[in-house]
Amino acid sequence: MSTINCVLVGGGSVLTRCGEIILARGHRIRAVVTDEPAARAWAVKSGIPHHRQADAAAAAPQLACDLLLSIGNYALVPDALLACAGRMSINYHYGPLPEYAGLHAPSWAVAERATDYAVSWHRIGELIDGGEVLKRVPVPLRSDETALSLGLKCDEAAVAGLAELIDEIAEGRESGTPQDLAARRYFSRHSQFAAEGVIDWADDSEHIVAMVRATDYGPFSSPLVWPKVIVGGQVLAVREAHSGAASEGARPGEVIACDGTDGLRVATGSGSVRLTGLTTLEGDRLALGDLAAGQGAQPGTVLPAPGAGSGLTEAGTTASKSASYWRTRLIDGDPCRLPYSLPESESLPESGTGAEADGSAVTARFRPADGELEQPAAASRLAAVWCTFIGRATAKQNILIALTAPARASTPATATSSPPGCR
Repeated sequence: MSTINCVLVGGGSVLTRCGEIILARGHRIRAVVTDEPAARAWAVKSGIPHHRQADAAAAAPQLACDLLLSIGNYALVPDALLACAGRMSINYHYGPLPEYAGLHAPSWAVAERATDYAVSWHRIGELIDGGEVLKRVPVPLRSDETALSLGLKCDEAAVAGLAELIDEIAEGRESGTPQDLAARRYFSRHSQFAAEGVIDWADDSEHIVAMVRATDYGPFSSPLVWPKVIVGGQVLAVREAHSGAASEGARPGEVIACDGTDGLRVATGSGSVRLTGLTTLEGDRLALGDLAAGQGAQPGTVLPAPGAGSGLTEAGTTASKSASYWRTRLIDGDPCRLPYSLPESESLPESGTGAEADGSAVTARFRPADGELEQPAAASRLAAVWCTFIGRATAKQNILIALTAPARASTPATATSSPPGCR
Protein backbone atom coordinates (compact mmCIF):
# COMPACT_ATOMS: atom_id res chain seq x y z
CA MET A 1 0.00 0.00 0.00
CA SER A 2 1.51 3.35 -1.08
CA THR A 3 1.45 6.53 1.02
CA ILE A 4 -0.88 9.19 -0.39
CA ASN A 5 -0.36 12.96 -0.12
CA CYS A 6 -3.67 14.79 0.20
CA VAL A 7 -5.05 18.32 0.26
CA LEU A 8 -8.43 18.81 1.96
CA VAL A 9 -10.82 21.57 0.88
CA GLY A 10 -14.01 22.42 2.77
CA GLY A 11 -15.10 22.44 6.39
CA GLY A 12 -17.34 20.95 9.04
CA SER A 13 -16.85 18.04 11.38
CA VAL A 14 -17.05 15.68 8.43
CA LEU A 15 -13.81 17.16 7.05
CA THR A 16 -11.94 16.74 10.32
CA ARG A 17 -13.24 13.20 10.81
CA CYS A 18 -12.21 12.25 7.29
CA GLY A 19 -8.84 13.86 7.95
CA GLU A 20 -8.40 11.66 11.02
CA ILE A 21 -9.17 8.58 8.89
CA ILE A 22 -6.52 9.59 6.36
CA LEU A 23 -3.86 10.19 9.02
CA ALA A 24 -4.71 6.99 10.88
CA ARG A 25 -4.01 5.00 7.74
CA GLY A 26 -0.52 6.45 7.47
CA HIS A 27 -1.18 8.97 4.70
CA ARG A 28 -0.20 12.65 4.68
CA ILE A 29 -2.29 15.80 4.53
CA ARG A 30 -0.21 18.55 2.95
CA ALA A 31 -2.72 21.35 3.64
CA VAL A 32 -6.27 22.16 4.65
CA VAL A 33 -8.04 24.85 2.65
CA THR A 34 -10.91 26.22 4.73
CA ASP A 35 -12.64 29.36 5.95
CA GLU A 36 -14.11 27.60 8.98
CA PRO A 37 -12.53 28.31 12.38
CA ALA A 38 -13.11 24.76 13.71
CA ALA A 39 -11.42 23.18 10.69
CA ARG A 40 -8.50 25.61 10.97
CA ALA A 41 -8.17 24.79 14.67
CA TRP A 42 -8.04 21.07 13.87
CA ALA A 43 -5.35 21.70 11.25
CA VAL A 44 -3.25 23.67 13.73
CA LYS A 45 -3.66 20.98 16.39
CA SER A 46 -2.65 18.33 13.86
CA GLY A 47 0.36 20.33 12.64
CA ILE A 48 -1.05 20.74 9.14
CA PRO A 49 -0.63 23.98 7.14
CA HIS A 50 -3.90 25.73 6.38
CA HIS A 51 -5.03 28.40 3.94
CA ARG A 52 -8.15 30.47 3.47
CA GLN A 53 -10.03 29.61 0.31
CA ALA A 54 -9.46 33.08 -1.12
CA ASP A 55 -5.69 32.63 -0.73
CA ALA A 56 -5.43 29.01 -1.80
CA ALA A 57 -5.12 29.61 -5.53
CA ALA A 58 -2.03 31.77 -4.97
CA ALA A 59 -0.52 29.05 -2.76
CA ALA A 60 -1.29 26.31 -5.31
CA PRO A 61 2.32 25.91 -6.52
CA GLN A 62 3.25 24.69 -3.03
CA LEU A 63 0.28 22.30 -2.73
CA ALA A 64 1.21 19.53 -5.16
CA CYS A 65 -0.45 16.30 -3.99
CA ASP A 66 -1.78 12.94 -5.10
CA LEU A 67 -5.39 13.51 -4.08
CA LEU A 68 -7.45 16.65 -3.59
CA LEU A 69 -10.50 15.88 -1.46
CA SER A 70 -13.42 18.33 -1.37
CA ILE A 71 -15.32 17.57 1.85
CA GLY A 72 -18.11 19.70 3.31
CA ASN A 73 -17.35 22.21 0.59
CA TYR A 74 -20.14 24.29 -0.98
CA ALA A 75 -18.05 26.32 -3.41
CA LEU A 76 -16.44 25.45 -6.71
CA VAL A 77 -12.81 24.40 -6.33
CA PRO A 78 -10.60 26.74 -8.39
CA ASP A 79 -8.87 25.19 -11.40
CA ALA A 80 -5.50 26.16 -9.92
CA LEU A 81 -6.20 23.92 -6.92
CA LEU A 82 -7.55 21.07 -9.02
CA ALA A 83 -4.32 21.14 -11.01
CA CYS A 84 -2.40 20.36 -7.81
CA ALA A 85 -3.72 16.80 -7.74
CA GLY A 86 -1.47 14.39 -9.60
CA ARG A 87 -3.85 11.42 -9.47
CA MET A 88 -7.38 12.79 -9.07
CA SER A 89 -9.69 15.25 -7.34
CA ILE A 90 -12.63 13.80 -5.42
CA ASN A 91 -15.75 15.37 -3.94
CA TYR A 92 -18.02 14.15 -1.17
CA HIS A 93 -21.65 14.72 -2.19
CA TYR A 94 -24.34 14.18 0.43
CA GLY A 95 -26.82 12.59 -1.91
CA PRO A 96 -27.17 9.91 -4.58
CA LEU A 97 -25.95 10.84 -8.03
CA PRO A 98 -27.19 11.67 -10.57
CA GLU A 99 -30.64 11.97 -8.93
CA TYR A 100 -29.78 14.67 -6.38
CA ALA A 101 -26.96 16.75 -7.85
CA GLY A 102 -26.46 20.26 -6.51
CA LEU A 103 -27.18 21.72 -3.09
CA HIS A 104 -29.31 20.77 -0.08
CA ALA A 105 -29.89 17.21 -1.30
CA PRO A 106 -31.08 15.89 2.12
CA SER A 107 -33.80 18.54 2.25
CA TRP A 108 -35.07 17.72 -1.22
CA ALA A 109 -35.03 14.01 -0.50
CA VAL A 110 -37.10 14.52 2.67
CA ALA A 111 -39.51 16.85 0.85
CA GLU A 112 -39.99 14.29 -1.90
CA ARG A 113 -40.43 11.44 0.62
CA ALA A 114 -37.60 9.50 -0.97
CA THR A 115 -37.35 5.83 0.00
CA ASP A 116 -33.86 5.17 -1.37
CA TYR A 117 -30.89 7.34 -0.50
CA ALA A 118 -27.10 7.31 -0.51
CA VAL A 119 -24.02 9.54 -0.39
CA SER A 120 -21.50 9.69 -3.21
CA TRP A 121 -17.74 10.07 -3.47
CA HIS A 122 -17.15 11.11 -7.07
CA ARG A 123 -14.39 12.44 -9.27
CA ILE A 124 -14.49 16.19 -9.91
CA GLY A 125 -15.00 16.98 -13.58
CA GLU A 126 -16.21 19.83 -15.75
CA LEU A 127 -19.88 19.17 -14.88
CA ILE A 128 -20.78 20.01 -11.28
CA ASP A 129 -21.45 16.76 -9.41
CA GLY A 130 -21.19 14.96 -12.74
CA GLY A 131 -17.96 12.96 -12.46
CA GLU A 132 -17.56 9.21 -12.15
CA VAL A 133 -18.88 7.80 -8.88
CA LEU A 134 -16.08 6.05 -6.98
CA LYS A 135 -18.06 5.05 -3.92
CA ARG A 136 -21.82 5.06 -3.27
CA VAL A 137 -22.78 4.40 0.35
CA PRO A 138 -26.46 3.61 1.11
CA VAL A 139 -28.17 5.67 3.83
CA PRO A 140 -31.27 4.17 5.49
CA LEU A 141 -34.31 6.44 5.67
CA ARG A 142 -37.02 6.64 8.33
CA SER A 143 -40.52 7.89 7.56
CA ASP A 144 -40.08 10.77 10.03
CA GLU A 145 -36.65 11.86 8.78
CA THR A 146 -35.79 15.56 8.99
CA ALA A 147 -33.21 17.46 6.99
CA LEU A 148 -30.97 17.59 10.07
CA SER A 149 -31.24 13.90 10.98
CA LEU A 150 -30.63 12.83 7.38
CA GLY A 151 -27.67 15.18 7.05
CA LEU A 152 -26.05 13.67 10.14
CA LYS A 153 -26.59 10.18 8.75
CA CYS A 154 -24.97 11.28 5.49
CA ASP A 155 -21.82 12.41 7.26
CA GLU A 156 -21.58 9.10 9.11
CA ALA A 157 -21.89 7.23 5.82
CA ALA A 158 -19.32 9.52 4.19
CA VAL A 159 -16.70 8.81 6.85
CA ALA A 160 -17.27 5.07 6.56
CA GLY A 161 -17.13 5.29 2.77
CA LEU A 162 -13.87 7.22 2.74
CA ALA A 163 -12.23 4.64 4.99
CA GLU A 164 -12.89 2.05 2.28
CA LEU A 165 -12.15 4.35 -0.65
CA ILE A 166 -8.77 5.57 0.59
CA ASP A 167 -7.61 1.95 0.97
CA GLU A 168 -8.79 1.14 -2.55
CA ILE A 169 -6.93 4.14 -3.97
CA ALA A 170 -3.75 3.34 -2.05
CA GLU A 171 -3.84 -0.19 -3.44
CA GLY A 172 -4.70 0.98 -6.95
CA ARG A 173 -8.00 -0.89 -7.13
CA GLU A 174 -10.48 1.99 -7.17
CA SER A 175 -13.03 1.98 -9.98
CA GLY A 176 -15.39 4.67 -11.22
CA THR A 177 -18.92 4.33 -12.58
CA PRO A 178 -20.04 6.93 -15.15
CA GLN A 179 -23.28 8.68 -14.24
CA ASP A 180 -26.45 8.30 -16.28
CA LEU A 181 -26.86 11.98 -17.09
CA ALA A 182 -30.31 11.32 -18.57
CA ALA A 183 -31.49 10.77 -14.98
CA ARG A 184 -29.67 13.83 -13.63
CA ARG A 185 -31.51 16.46 -11.59
CA TYR A 186 -29.69 19.55 -10.38
CA PHE A 187 -30.79 21.69 -7.43
CA SER A 188 -29.17 25.12 -7.44
CA ARG A 189 -28.78 27.48 -4.50
CA HIS A 190 -31.85 29.28 -5.84
CA SER A 191 -34.07 26.19 -5.99
CA GLN A 192 -36.95 26.66 -3.56
CA PHE A 193 -40.45 25.46 -2.76
CA ALA A 194 -43.17 26.81 -5.05
CA ALA A 195 -44.94 30.02 -3.98
CA GLU A 196 -42.26 30.80 -1.37
CA GLY A 197 -43.51 27.87 0.68
CA VAL A 198 -47.11 29.08 1.09
CA ILE A 199 -49.01 25.82 1.58
CA ASP A 200 -51.32 24.65 -1.17
CA TRP A 201 -54.10 22.94 0.80
CA ALA A 202 -55.05 20.84 -2.21
CA ASP A 203 -51.81 18.90 -1.69
CA ASP A 204 -51.63 15.56 0.06
CA SER A 205 -51.25 15.93 3.85
CA GLU A 206 -48.12 13.74 3.89
CA HIS A 207 -46.51 16.02 1.30
CA ILE A 208 -47.21 19.10 3.42
CA VAL A 209 -45.73 17.46 6.52
CA ALA A 210 -42.68 16.37 4.49
CA MET A 211 -42.11 20.00 3.45
CA VAL A 212 -42.00 20.98 7.11
CA ARG A 213 -39.52 18.21 7.96
CA ALA A 214 -37.38 19.21 4.97
CA THR A 215 -36.78 22.61 6.59
CA ASP A 216 -36.14 21.22 10.07
CA TYR A 217 -32.45 21.83 10.77
CA GLY A 218 -32.85 21.93 14.52
CA PRO A 219 -30.95 24.93 15.91
CA PHE A 220 -29.45 25.76 12.50
CA SER A 221 -30.97 27.92 9.79
CA SER A 222 -32.73 26.25 6.87
CA PRO A 223 -31.50 26.94 3.33
CA LEU A 224 -35.05 26.31 2.09
CA VAL A 225 -37.87 28.68 2.87
CA TRP A 226 -40.16 27.65 5.71
CA PRO A 227 -43.61 26.37 4.72
CA LYS A 228 -46.10 29.12 5.44
CA VAL A 229 -49.77 29.51 6.34
CA ILE A 230 -51.86 32.68 6.15
CA VAL A 231 -54.11 33.12 9.18
CA GLY A 232 -56.17 36.26 9.65
CA GLY A 233 -54.06 38.07 7.09
CA GLN A 234 -50.83 37.22 8.93
CA VAL A 235 -48.18 35.04 7.28
CA LEU A 236 -46.86 32.46 9.73
CA ALA A 237 -44.08 29.90 9.36
CA VAL A 238 -44.90 26.25 10.02
CA ARG A 239 -42.14 24.60 12.07
CA GLU A 240 -43.90 21.40 13.17
CA ALA A 241 -46.77 19.47 11.57
CA HIS A 242 -48.43 16.06 11.70
CA SER A 243 -50.71 14.33 9.22
CA GLY A 244 -54.13 13.05 10.21
CA ALA A 245 -57.34 11.55 8.93
CA ALA A 246 -59.75 13.39 6.68
CA SER A 247 -62.77 15.20 8.08
CA GLU A 248 -65.97 14.42 6.23
CA GLY A 249 -67.28 17.33 4.20
CA ALA A 250 -64.30 19.62 4.93
CA ARG A 251 -62.85 21.52 1.98
CA PRO A 252 -59.10 21.82 1.40
CA GLY A 253 -57.88 24.69 3.58
CA GLU A 254 -60.86 24.59 5.92
CA VAL A 255 -60.07 24.90 9.62
CA ILE A 256 -61.38 21.80 11.39
CA ALA A 257 -60.27 22.73 14.90
CA CYS A 258 -57.88 25.04 16.70
CA ASP A 259 -56.89 24.99 20.35
CA GLY A 260 -53.86 25.57 22.50
CA THR A 261 -53.19 21.87 23.03
CA ASP A 262 -53.61 20.15 19.67
CA GLY A 263 -52.80 23.11 17.47
CA LEU A 264 -54.39 24.14 14.20
CA ARG A 265 -56.02 21.27 12.27
CA VAL A 266 -56.70 21.96 8.60
CA ALA A 267 -58.26 19.84 5.87
CA THR A 268 -56.12 19.05 2.82
CA GLY A 269 -56.61 17.44 -0.56
CA SER A 270 -56.05 14.07 1.10
CA GLY A 271 -56.49 13.85 4.86
CA SER A 272 -55.67 16.69 7.21
CA VAL A 273 -52.68 18.29 8.89
CA ARG A 274 -52.22 19.38 12.47
CA LEU A 275 -49.92 22.39 12.78
CA THR A 276 -48.39 22.34 16.24
CA GLY A 277 -45.45 24.68 15.78
CA LEU A 278 -46.02 28.13 14.32
CA THR A 279 -43.73 31.17 14.39
CA THR A 280 -43.58 34.62 12.94
CA LEU A 281 -41.34 35.03 9.91
CA GLU A 282 -38.72 36.39 12.32
CA GLY A 283 -38.78 33.07 14.18
CA ASP A 284 -40.69 34.10 17.31
CA ARG A 285 -42.82 31.22 18.62
CA LEU A 286 -46.58 31.82 18.50
CA ALA A 287 -48.72 30.60 21.38
CA LEU A 288 -51.34 28.26 19.95
CA GLY A 289 -53.81 29.47 22.56
CA ASP A 290 -53.52 33.02 21.21
CA LEU A 291 -54.08 31.72 17.69
CA ALA A 292 -57.20 29.85 18.80
CA ALA A 293 -58.56 32.98 20.43
CA GLY A 294 -58.17 35.03 17.26
CA GLN A 295 -60.67 35.51 14.47
CA GLY A 296 -58.70 33.97 11.59
CA ALA A 297 -58.61 30.35 12.79
CA GLN A 298 -62.19 29.59 13.74
CA PRO A 299 -63.60 26.20 12.62
CA GLY A 300 -65.13 26.57 9.18
CA THR A 301 -62.73 29.30 8.10
CA VAL A 302 -61.04 28.50 4.78
CA LEU A 303 -57.37 29.49 4.80
CA PRO A 304 -56.04 31.02 1.59
CA ALA A 305 -53.73 29.12 -0.74
CA PRO A 306 -51.44 30.50 -3.46
CA GLY A 307 -53.41 30.95 -6.64
CA ALA A 308 -52.17 30.02 -10.08
CA GLY A 309 -50.22 32.85 -11.62
CA SER A 310 -49.68 34.60 -8.28
CA GLY A 311 -46.06 35.25 -9.21
CA LEU A 312 -44.81 34.21 -5.76
CA THR A 313 -42.49 31.53 -7.10
CA GLU A 314 -40.86 33.86 -9.62
CA ALA A 315 -40.57 36.69 -7.10
CA GLY A 316 -39.00 34.36 -4.56
CA THR A 317 -36.45 33.05 -7.05
CA THR A 318 -35.47 36.60 -7.98
CA ALA A 319 -35.18 37.65 -4.33
CA SER A 320 -33.09 34.60 -3.43
CA LYS A 321 -30.30 35.74 -5.73
CA SER A 322 -29.55 38.65 -3.41
CA ALA A 323 -30.63 37.04 -0.13
CA SER A 324 -27.06 36.34 1.04
CA TYR A 325 -26.03 39.93 0.29
CA TRP A 326 -28.87 41.44 2.31
CA ARG A 327 -28.72 38.87 5.11
CA THR A 328 -25.11 39.80 5.80
CA ARG A 329 -25.85 43.51 5.80
CA LEU A 330 -28.95 43.26 7.97
CA ILE A 331 -27.20 41.06 10.53
CA ASP A 332 -24.12 43.29 10.62
CA GLY A 333 -26.11 46.50 10.42
CA ASP A 334 -25.57 49.05 13.20
CA PRO A 335 -28.77 51.11 13.70
CA CYS A 336 -28.11 54.81 14.13
CA ARG A 337 -29.44 56.59 17.18
CA LEU A 338 -29.69 60.28 16.47
CA PRO A 339 -28.59 62.44 19.44
CA TYR A 340 -31.87 64.37 19.54
CA SER A 341 -35.01 64.19 21.62
CA LEU A 342 -38.17 62.68 20.16
CA PRO A 343 -40.60 65.00 18.36
CA GLU A 344 -43.43 66.18 20.54
CA SER A 345 -45.89 63.75 18.94
CA GLU A 346 -43.62 60.85 19.90
CA SER A 347 -42.70 61.96 23.41
CA LEU A 348 -43.12 59.28 26.03
CA PRO A 349 -46.32 59.62 28.10
CA GLU A 350 -46.19 60.51 31.75
CA SER A 351 -45.90 57.55 34.07
CA GLY A 352 -49.24 56.18 35.25
CA THR A 353 -51.37 57.86 32.61
CA GLY A 354 -52.02 54.60 30.74
CA ALA A 355 -51.34 56.34 27.44
CA GLU A 356 -49.07 54.76 24.87
CA ALA A 357 -46.28 56.48 22.98
CA ASP A 358 -46.92 57.27 19.34
CA GLY A 359 -44.56 54.89 17.51
CA SER A 360 -45.24 56.23 14.02
CA ALA A 361 -42.30 57.21 11.86
CA VAL A 362 -41.28 60.81 11.43
CA THR A 363 -41.95 61.69 7.78
CA ALA A 364 -40.36 64.48 5.80
CA ARG A 365 -41.33 64.83 2.15
CA PHE A 366 -39.10 66.25 -0.55
CA ARG A 367 -40.10 67.08 -4.08
CA PRO A 368 -37.40 66.55 -6.72
CA ALA A 369 -36.53 69.30 -9.11
CA ASP A 370 -38.61 69.71 -12.28
CA GLY A 371 -37.87 67.00 -14.81
CA GLU A 372 -36.23 64.77 -12.21
CA LEU A 373 -39.36 63.00 -10.93
CA GLU A 374 -39.06 60.07 -13.32
CA GLN A 375 -35.37 59.54 -12.76
CA PRO A 376 -33.88 57.05 -10.30
CA ALA A 377 -31.25 59.70 -9.61
CA ALA A 378 -33.82 61.60 -7.54
CA ALA A 379 -34.03 58.82 -4.94
CA SER A 380 -30.26 58.32 -5.01
CA ARG A 381 -29.62 62.02 -4.46
CA LEU A 382 -32.04 62.18 -1.53
CA ALA A 383 -30.47 59.11 0.02
CA ALA A 384 -27.02 60.67 -0.29
CA VAL A 385 -28.18 63.87 1.42
CA TRP A 386 -29.84 61.93 4.23
CA CYS A 387 -26.78 59.72 4.78
CA THR A 388 -24.52 62.76 4.83
CA PHE A 389 -26.69 64.32 7.54
CA ILE A 390 -26.76 61.12 9.62
CA GLY A 391 -23.01 60.67 9.23
CA ARG A 392 -22.30 64.18 10.48
CA ALA A 393 -24.83 63.88 13.32
CA THR A 394 -23.50 60.52 14.59
CA ALA A 395 -19.84 60.67 13.49
CA LYS A 396 -20.24 57.32 11.73
CA GLN A 397 -18.60 56.58 8.41
CA ASN A 398 -20.81 53.64 7.35
CA ILE A 399 -24.53 54.34 7.18
CA LEU A 400 -27.21 51.78 6.32
CA ILE A 401 -30.70 53.05 5.53
CA ALA A 402 -33.92 51.66 4.06
CA LEU A 403 -35.25 53.48 1.01
CA THR A 404 -38.72 53.24 -0.48
CA ALA A 405 -39.45 54.69 -3.88
CA PRO A 406 -43.00 53.82 -5.07
CA ALA A 407 -43.19 53.05 -8.79
CA ARG A 408 -45.87 53.69 -11.39
CA ALA A 409 -47.42 50.55 -12.82
CA SER A 410 -46.57 51.71 -16.33
CA THR A 411 -42.93 52.52 -15.64
CA PRO A 412 -39.90 50.50 -14.57
CA ALA A 413 -39.69 49.73 -10.85
CA THR A 414 -36.82 52.17 -10.44
CA ALA A 415 -38.86 55.20 -11.54
CA THR A 416 -40.70 57.13 -8.83
CA SER A 417 -44.31 58.27 -9.26
CA SER A 418 -44.35 60.36 -6.11
CA PRO A 419 -41.67 62.03 -4.05
CA PRO A 420 -39.58 59.22 -2.56
CA GLY A 421 -39.48 58.86 1.17
CA CYS A 422 -36.59 57.75 3.35
CA ARG A 423 -36.96 56.18 6.77
